[in-house]
Amino acid sequence: GVIFVLTTISALITWNKRMVEHRFLLVFKKKEIDVIFVFVIGLFIANAVFNVLWNLLFFTLHQISLALFEMVILEITILLIMGLLWKRSKLASLLLLPYAAWVGFATYLTLQIALLN
Repeated sequence: GVIFVLTTISALITWNKRMVEHRFLLVFKKKEIDVIFVFVIGLFIANAVFNVLWNLLFFTLHQISLALFEMVILEITILLIMGLLWKRSKLASLLLLPYAAWVGFATYLTLQIALLN
């Protein structure tokens, strides 16, 4: 539960920071599309989908190898989000560190289960 709260706070910091910047740009500059912001929000959404998918693959369908592969993709999305957020908000990036560590550990456990089967 705590990891999901931290992830949500990170996403909210990212969203709110951009909305403040967006209002500033509308007042003082031409409207600009922030491609990185859109990409990061897309990664947050994809990450949530991958998180649910892992549970489905592992617990419901018992597809351990697919779950392992999907877990690696999940970790990559977290690390990408952290890297892209670092310049914009170190706090938003660091809030994802426990999530990245947990997914890394869960990936290791999934690998061990796959090797035992």
